[in-house]
Amino acid sequence: MPIKDTPIKHIRINVQDFEKRRKTVTNTVLRPILCSTTLQAKFFQTSDDRTRVITIDEFQETELRETRFSTYSQNFIASYYEIWKQVESTKEYELEKMYFHLYDSDDNEYILLHCDPNDTDETHHNYKRSPHLHIEKTSETLIKKAHLALNITDYDAIFENIDTLTTAFAKHILMLKDQIIDSQK
Repeated sequence: MPIKDTPIKHIRINVQDFEKRRKTVTNTVLRPILCSTTLQAKFFQTSDDRTRVITIDEFQETELRETRFSTYSQNFIASYYEIWKQVESTKEYELEKMYFHLYDSDDNEYILLHCDPNDTDETHHNYKRSPHLHIEKTSETLIKKAHLALNITDYDAIFENIDTLTTAFAKHILMLKDQIIDSQK
């Protein structure tokens, strides 16, 4: 039986909510794995003035995909970012990407947690729109290309608003903490 088609859910926030969002990312989503209570997420506007990014970067990288922060485990480092695009002629921004990457201590991608709520890929959108995992630390090519959706059965509930999506994403990060980061102790 095929998976039910998942419609695009528009997760939006007002421009004045970015400071609150930055604090939520720091204090709710990432706090359980941060190495230091002084690390804080930040947001910035890109040069096109229509895109805002929330990230946490301990090492002052200029490329978004190169941002990293230390976890409490010396075996892993991580990255996190969200990309928000302005909705035409409004003060609202829509979530394009919410990405968490876990790297081994040699900076090799290990496991990735992604959410692409507006993905239009005809083949994989049912899995990519929901929070999903990519397994990178494997020699198996098929596994590396897979989008392992974590909320395929409660898609509508987690996409009710940014708060419900954040709660789900934070719980997935806790799962990775419990099952991967803590298993290395």
